[in-house]
Amino acid sequence: MAIQFTDFSNKPLLESPWKNMLEDVLKGYQISQEPGKMKQEASARELANQLKTLEVEHKPKEYALGDQQKSLANALQSKALEHYEEKFNMARQLNQARIDKLNKAPTSVIKPNGKVANIAWVKEQLKDPNIDPAYAQQLKQALVDEQEHLEATTDRSKTLNATQYKRDATPVTKQYDEIKSIQNGKFPGTDRDLTPKEQSDMQSSLMLNIVKQTTDPKTREKLINANNMNITLDSIDPKKLTYYSGIEGQFVDKPADAILEGFGEGSQEYQDYIHETNKATFAAKQMRQYLGDSIQPSAQEKLDKLTKPEAWNVSQKTAEENFNFMRELYKQESQTLVRAVTDPSLFSGIGVSNNPAKNSAFTIKAPSIPNTVRSKADFQRWLKTLTPAQRAALKAKHAGGQ
Repeated sequence: MAIQFTDFSNKPLLESPWKNMLEDVLKGYQISQEPGKMKQEASARELANQLKTLEVEHKPKEYALGDQQKSLANALQSKALEHYEEKFNMARQLNQARIDKLNKAPTSVIKPNGKVANIAWVKEQLKDPNIDPAYAQQLKQALVDEQEHLEATTDRSKTLNATQYKRDATPVTKQYDEIKSIQNGKFPGTDRDLTPKEQSDMQSSLMLNIVKQTTDPKTREKLINANNMNITLDSIDPKKLTYYSGIEGQFVDKPADAILEGFGEGSQEYQDYIHETNKATFAAKQMRQYLGDSIQPSAQEKLDKLTKPEAWNVSQKTAEENFNFMRELYKQESQTLVRAVTDPSLFSGIGVSNNPAKNSAFTIKAPSIPNTVRSKADFQRWLKTLTPAQRAALKAKHAGGQ
């Protein structure tokens, strides 16, 4: 048979005896504190009543002090108004006194000042007959120095104002102004006249500076080669160079004179011919430098023949004309290059003209028709060797009946 345990879950819980005891102790403590709490509340009410009483007692004094302050402020304001009126009357009286004084005063004289006053004072001092001569001289010199300084300052200001556009100008405009001044014989920026040597030197220096600014080293080298070539070509005498041209000259005179020259008995004509041939050979070398290193051997051979045009099948007259034609052609071509980089009119802003010959930046001289042109066909071939600017200049020349 199973054991039957007692079930306490349905039984009521017993209250703890300590619970009632603690509640009783807490209630007793609260009851014992109640008189003290009531006393503190009574003291607080009494203190509040005393503060209100003090406030009521001091209010009349505060009102009285405020009234005193207002009265004092009103008194001060009234006093200030009295003095303000007095001050205003004094200022008005002062202004009226000044006006009366001006009305009663005679016509006033404006007194000089500055440099005018100094001049007047010095002149007044110089009237003294007892003035020390050395002191008088110092005063006069001081006046002169001051006058010179004034004139120099005035002139400087006028010059600066007149040349302000130059300081505002672009580099190209400044170069143009300098070129025009030098060409007119004036030192740039001044009215001083240039001597012929100064004018030539300054123009050369300015042109060289423009060339350096507007060209590269290769172009400048070509300009030097062109100048050297022209010098050598101008030094050649075509008559002496072509003396032995033609059948008789090539096969009879030239060999005979060469033999005599070997014995020291050569003719003057042969010696002149040798000299001119050396010049022509050197000129051919300079022309190759001018044309550039890219020239072909066949072109070099033709160039050598142009510089030494004598031949058995060409008369001396024709050879001379051929040489002159070649020399004139290369000179004009090189001059075009030189003008293109050195002519100051490049910076002058020349407008377009109805005349085509004047539409370039510089003036091209119309070329002369060589003696070798004897027919219309020769003239057409010669025209093809000219530049467009040269052809325009030639057309303008003949159109104008020059």
